Amino acid sequence: MARRNDHSPEQLRALTLTTVTAFLEQQPAADLSLRQAAKLVGYSAGTLINLFGSYSYLLLALNGHTMDEMSGDLSAAMDQASTAKDKLRAMAEQYLAFAQLHPHRWRLVFEHRLAEGETLPDWQQQRIDRLLALVEECMLPLYPDASTTEIQLKIRTVWACVHGIVHLTLEDKLFATPAISGKALIDDLLTRYLPA
Repeated sequence: MARRNDHSPEQLRALTLTTVTAFLEQQPAADLSLRQAAKLVGYSAGTLINLFGSYSYLLLALNGHTMDEMSGDLSAAMDQASTAKDKLRAMAEQYLAFAQLHPHRWRLVFEHRLAEGETLPDWQQQRIDRLLALVEECMLPLYPDASTTEIQLKIRTVWACVHGIVHLTLEDKLFATPAISGKALIDDLLTRYLPA
């Protein structure tokens, strides 16, 4: 593919993320390659490597883009609720809804692994911390006397359970007869786990 200089690096980065995001709305990440991404964007694979550093970091940047969108959706859902429990429930249900609406993008966030020797950039760790901070915001009022260690355990327990429910719902692996929705499982989890 011939070299192009139609876009600034910032524009090309945005174009790449938008284009690959659109691809993942229809097809799984396993169906994408660096060459295919480059072809979709209309630039050479080398240009994308120069821009992102590697194909792995391109996918990581895409995951950052997805996490930003997810964080915005979760925050908006929380803003519609008044109590800490209702905020947590709204956030968990929106997390499920996001995964159901964008399953390929959601899976990529959790399935992508950096190559050995590659380190998670600070900008991605900040996104992870931001998502966990949303859970913490809901849970701190429910456990006002909990130590830092206790609250961190509770945050990750709720996060792991909700994430597991979402994953099993997407994979259709709940194996319940009659069928049970992910939303019903989230409601049951939070009703039983959270203090009255």
